[in-house]
Amino acid sequence: METNYFVESITDLFNELSKSEDIKHKISLKDAVISIMFHNNFKIEITANKMGLFNVYINSVFYSEVENQDITPLILEITNALVIIQLRKPLLFRRTFTIISKNKFNKNDWIKKSNILVFTSTETLISNY
Repeated sequence: METNYFVESITDLFNELSKSEDIKHKISLKDAVISIMFHNNFKIEITANKMGLFNVYINSVFYSEVENQDITPLILEITNALVIIQLRKPLLFRRTFTIISKNKFNKNDWIKKSNILVFTSTETLISNY
């Protein structure tokens, strides 16, 4: 049986994500915004936009616009298997993200870099912000 992750509204998405054991105690819905607070250095916010897509924000910074069928798998993947690297570029303090799998992440490659925040859904690995 194939899983259908297509959701039509922010409420549908909240209900779908609330089924996950890893998220259900960290998720909230208020004023049409889903918030998932993993820890002090990692929060995801999701809103629906007027084009029928979902906007995903990591630590209040826009990350991506995601289609209905892709939003649930994306959030579950971030929760379970990824390391997120948030860089602050000197020009206009613009932040960008790099997301890699936990098994490909080498802390020594990133430890000496400045203006960087590296985290997973369970912990902060490097904080040189």
